[in-house]
Amino acid sequence: MPKSGPRLEPGPEAKLEPEPEPEPEPEPEPEPEPKPEHEPELEPKPRAKPEHEPGPEPKRARGTGNGAAPGRQVQP
Repeated sequence: MPKSGPRLEPGPEAKLEPEPEPEPEPEPEPEPEPKPEHEPELEPKPRAKPEHEPGPEPKRARGTGNGAAPGRQVQP
């Protein structure tokens, strides 16, 4: 349904091409901050102990057989 009132025709301003937006200049990537010498780069860190050398045993219930919580003993 047409709206009442005079029909607005596009004026001469509307025929002008819209001004293209200036392209944003790509921001230069910030230089990485120099890392302290004692901090190694992102390289895999060597393991403190070889894998075949056992470390201290983790504290957990051992030999209970039914997954009891640490410190709990199974009642016979």
